[in-house]
Amino acid sequence: MFGALTGACFAYAGDFAGRGRDGWAAYSAASGVLVASGVVLVGRGFAGSARLAPIAGLIQRLTIVAGWGWLARLAASELLEG
Repeated sequence: MFGALTGACFAYAGDFAGRGRDGWAAYSAASGVLVASGVVLVGRGFAGSARLAPIAGLIQRLTIVAGWGWLARLAASELLEG
């Protein structure tokens, strides 16, 4: 699910850049980077990394907020703009 979400972020970043919507392109790309990075950090934390294990759950939740927040804003924007 996180892989598909990351891919969607980058696909929309390219689409928005092609349509001249630079703000959305940057937001989509940044969200993709945050989700992908978060997944890697969470994986290391849950695997027992001494530095990341204590905060792996927090990183997981922030990753979810970043990804699903982007998706919710995208859906709202598409509904409002038609």
